Amino acid sequence: MKKVLILLSFLTLFPACRSAGKNEAKAVTGTNAPPTTGAVAATETKKEAQPVTKTREILCFKLVKKPAEAQEGPDCKAQTKEQFEETRRYIEEVKKKNEELLAQGKEPIEPEEEIYPIVIRDEDGNVTERLEVILENKDAVGGKYLSDVYPTVDEMGAPAIGFEFNPEGAKKFEHLTRNENLHRELAIVFDGVIQSAPTIKATISQRGIIHGNFTREEVDRIVSILKKPQER
Repeated sequence: MKKVLILLSFLTLFPACRSAGKNEAKAVTGTNAPPTTGAVAATETKKEAQPVTKTREILCFKLVKKPAEAQEGPDCKAQTKEQFEETRRYIEEVKKKNEELLAQGKEPIEPEEEIYPIVIRDEDGNVTERLEVILENKDAVGGKYLSDVYPTVDEMGAPAIGFEFNPEGAKKFEHLTRNENLHRELAIVFDGVIQSAPTIKATISQRGIIHGNFTREEVDRIVSILKKPQER
């Protein structure tokens, strides 16, 4: 086991919307200090929902679309029925356009926004609510930019997932969490399901931690998946 090092956190994404219970990912902490490490064991967990459109990466970070009107509470719960109807119509238009492009032997285009599920659970792991959230694809950062992912522990000693970006990914994540996006919600999407949508409180670049109520087994499984380049 590697020597445990002190994690010097200088910024954090605080939770807004999140999946409660065992699969909860409460926050992402950014740091430029060496990561802490921890031992875990492997097991299997069940995926609860599917995205409306196909997920391109196992792990990705995307901005939550702002509600049509400013409201109290998290943006991921304030998006309107009209916004969802408009987004669904737009997605269908993109699908038809892509069918035409593929028939012409051209590259398909990526929609500017997509709809993803988030499952809310209680402390016993029971599903209490299922929601859909509109996410923006612009400036999204995916797992292909990860240079490393590893089991670790947070400042409370709980199991967590540490990740590091390569130089290109670090620049992209810094751009994603830039000043103009401060106080917006950043969805952490794993395996097509939103794990949490914390609020951006400061700019993050090189590395960070996804932490929450993960078991050691869940952390080990997720790390194992993310370490396979062909599945990112």
